[in-house]
Amino acid sequence: MQNTEKNYVVYVTDFGADPTGQTDSAEAVIRAMEQAKKIRREDPEGRITLDFPRGTYQFYPDKAEERELYVSNTVGANQEYKYKKIGILVEDINHLTVEGNESQFIFHGQMTVFAAIRSEDVEFRNFTEDFQVPTAVDITVESVEENMAVVYIPECYDYAVENGELHWYGERSPYTGEVYWTGINLFKYNYSQSNNRITKITVRENHLFDDYMRIEDLGNHRVRFSYEKKHESVQPGMCYQMRLTIRDTPGAFFWMSKDIRMINLNLRYLHGFGVLGQTSENITLDHVIFRAPEETGRTTAGYADFIQMSGCKGKIKIENCYFANAHDDPINIHGTFQQVVAISDDRREIRVRYMHKETAGFPSFAPGDEVEFTSRSTMLPVENTIGVVEKIISSPTGDSSEVESLTDTVIRLESPVPEEVKENAYVVENITFTPEVEVRNCEFRELPTRGVLITTRKPVIIENNAFYKLGMAPVYISCDANNWYESGRVEDVVIRNNRFYNCQGDGVIFIEPIITESAEERTVHKNIRIEKNSFYLNQNHAVDASSVDGLQIIDNEIHYSQKDQELYVMKACKNVQIENNREYLEE
Repeated sequence: MQNTEKNYVVYVTDFGADPTGQTDSAEAVIRAMEQAKKIRREDPEGRITLDFPRGTYQFYPDKAEERELYVSNTVGANQEYKYKKIGILVEDINHLTVEGNESQFIFHGQMTVFAAIRSEDVEFRNFTEDFQVPTAVDITVESVEENMAVVYIPECYDYAVENGELHWYGERSPYTGEVYWTGINLFKYNYSQSNNRITKITVRENHLFDDYMRIEDLGNHRVRFSYEKKHESVQPGMCYQMRLTIRDTPGAFFWMSKDIRMINLNLRYLHGFGVLGQTSENITLDHVIFRAPEETGRTTAGYADFIQMSGCKGKIKIENCYFANAHDDPINIHGTFQQVVAISDDRREIRVRYMHKETAGFPSFAPGDEVEFTSRSTMLPVENTIGVVEKIISSPTGDSSEVESLTDTVIRLESPVPEEVKENAYVVENITFTPEVEVRNCEFRELPTRGVLITTRKPVIIENNAFYKLGMAPVYISCDANNWYESGRVEDVVIRNNRFYNCQGDGVIFIEPIITESAEERTVHKNIRIEKNSFYLNQNHAVDASSVDGLQIIDNEIHYSQKDQELYVMKACKNVQIENNREYLEE
């Protein structure tokens, strides 16, 4: 350990971490973190660096930290997955840097890479992360002949052809000898998609196992599929991606924390989910690469979203990042609507409920928080009736042993709930935990979904980004209390100086709150400015917008290919300004 003018350095190698990559470093890192906490108790303000001398470090789940955690958009209240294994856990400590010095961090099994819980001013920087055997399997067609296809399986995967099926085996624990995970063919309860290595387009389809009659192991990590009739998409260069659907743990996790930074990281694979911020404040990602290592033959870097911020506040800042090879949206920033299921006689006490099965178990309200009620049918708020939480009667805490319900919260407000609010017809949003958002200078490729999903009332800037061949709308603004219950409305969005190349979706910029009943005079969203962007369209719209008051589409350059192509679609919008756009027909 070094102490330089109140800056402390704790070297993980002093506690047994192995930079040669020969042995498990999980326990050594726990011991080093305990030393950091000891320093913090003695000096509450000095900066502490948890230093990994340059090398390769292995992290196995067997000896890693374990916590009971409930995480938004994953497995909800399912008790089977409540315990998470975490490689690097920053918990109850402030002013800490995890310094990788360009090291390689290799993870095993099914685990969270790093987490910050109840911590402040924490930075993760300068390392590359990967899994020894990713839990998503990527295999690529090398050659085809009539109704046969030879497929390459990357060397990291263990497999066997048994009883006409392709069996997958994760690596064995060095402690127990047991295999961390298994699967057959497409996996049970599977999710799969296809990545064309030639066109660099990813779609949510997988036809590799359609109508196959036989699988033969050719050795050298090649297998041959024989088909009754081979699907036309099974061609050389097509990579098929397969995994389970269970989001059992986040790739990285920030909870009840503040001022968290990820700087100069290379994230090659995240199991279970992506980087998830929950009930936290001020999160920054700068020069973070989310991409599978191409030289390995793998094409999946993430189980689901790469970045999801749920119920955060302050500022979410994402800049100079690269996104490719996800199985869902690279960026999704939202709150969570909870349904009003009971109102007391004096209308000051309400019971609200997490409604989507993937979200439950963690607290989302505190005394002093402001809340707003919204109609599920119109997605419009009850006007001029923002409430303040006086007291939490009962709530999920993150510990299943402490509460009667992992889905319900009972809140007492300082003033009565408006008479307009009816049980099950309205939802409530914690509007104290809504963030400002900046997404700048990022690149998006090889993604089957949307690019940036934003629903927050605070100012949003999306600028100087490039989106290539996305499978859906690069920018999506919704607001929903019927499906995912992801809140809320937007009030100040600038989309500027971005480049959109041949992306799919109804609109390249797609604004669609999920409503079942329209209101004539009011809109869900307002004040969206789309300016100085370059659109290279397929046969879709540049902008497809619903329920916006104050929509400006100004000074953009639009390249399109159909004479009768509708470039702008407006539904139930007001005060729309479309001017000074340069439109080029390129047949």
